Amino acid sequence: MSPARRFGWSVANVLIVAAVSACGGEQAAEPARDVARVTPSAASAECVQLVPGSYYWDGARFVAAPMSGDGGALPGGGAAGTALARRFSELGLPWLGHSLNGRVATLSGKAPDLRARDRAFDEGSKIFREESARSDLIVVDAIQLGNSPGPGEGVAALIRSGTSLRACQDAFNRTMQGRAIQFASDEARISPASATLLDALSGAAELCAPFAIEIGGHTDFAGSDDHNLELSQERADAVRQYLIDRGIEARRLTARGFGESQPLDPAESQVARAKNRRTEFKVIERR
Repeated sequence: MSPARRFGWSVANVLIVAAVSACGGEQAAEPARDVARVTPSAASAECVQLVPGSYYWDGARFVAAPMSGDGGALPGGGAAGTALARRFSELGLPWLGHSLNGRVATLSGKAPDLRARDRAFDEGSKIFREESARSDLIVVDAIQLGNSPGPGEGVAALIRSGTSLRACQDAFNRTMQGRAIQFASDEARISPASATLLDALSGAAELCAPFAIEIGGHTDFAGSDDHNLELSQERADAVRQYLIDRGIEARRLTARGFGESQPLDPAESQVARAKNRRTEFKVIERR
């Protein structure tokens, strides 16, 4: 039986903990700080170790949730969270977790296969928008497939950790790790295949509202220096415009093209060229 069923809660409900209890009823000397663990105990069928605060079910475990200024849990709690979990379960997606901070929502959990992952994100996004009644909602894919996390893993981590310059930079780095924004060959037109990645970047930018973001465009060595500089600027501008279209404040975003001037790999191989064609995000303090 799952931990959520043992406690009689919906898997999306937020748990608010006022006191720390250890297994067997004694106070825990060193409780875990990040994750609420549900483990078996010799003294009872259930054993719960929790630190004071709020937790939400991400599809696999209880995770510590940041608190809003009024003390309410941010990610997917209350009646709306319960309704979401019920609808996910009715669709045969009980493993699908979620969180919500402002207008940024994440869908998480570990999908059994590619088809289930795609269906979960499509159906989950539709349900999230219906239940939230927000036309400006940014739904981010943080669903794990095998050992590969979704592009929104960094955004989900940012919701859990709270906003700081370091946490925001880490979120952008994790979002882009092993990924690249795809453009039409020798053009600044963004490929539709990059929409999910760009939505994850939009979510990170929205959560990191206290900071400014520099979008850096880079090319490989093919073509003239002047052409590459122009192309990299146009591509950085296109990414900036995508974020603006998703509701990110324009004055927080700057776009800068570097052309071929900052290669990661100076080799002339196809692998090196692909590595050098990239978009980078730098989080900086606002002036």
